[in-house]
Amino acid sequence: MKTSSKIKESSQESFDLADKRGIDKEWFSQCLDSKETPQKIKDDIELAHHIYLTGTPSLFINKKKLSHWRYPEILREIVKEEIKRSNKD
Repeated sequence: MKTSSKIKESSQESFDLADKRGIDKEWFSQCLDSKETPQKIKDDIELAHHIYLTGTPSLFINKKKLSHWRYPEILREIVKEEIKRSNKD
């Protein structure tokens, strides 16, 4: 279990990262403080387990998880095949 100082440190890191990404500080703070946020996180985790998501970022095309999407030439061929397949339907 995290100690109070670890939680504060983690929160500060989150705020610093959000700030670097240009996320509005007020909105981000409200999001973290929202009563709905823990349930939204639990729902996202449950969905990730349901679709066998093992990491981020992940890419899906037509409900299929792609494992080699980081290689542009492979991704390009997959997209071309999916377009051909969808035109046949």
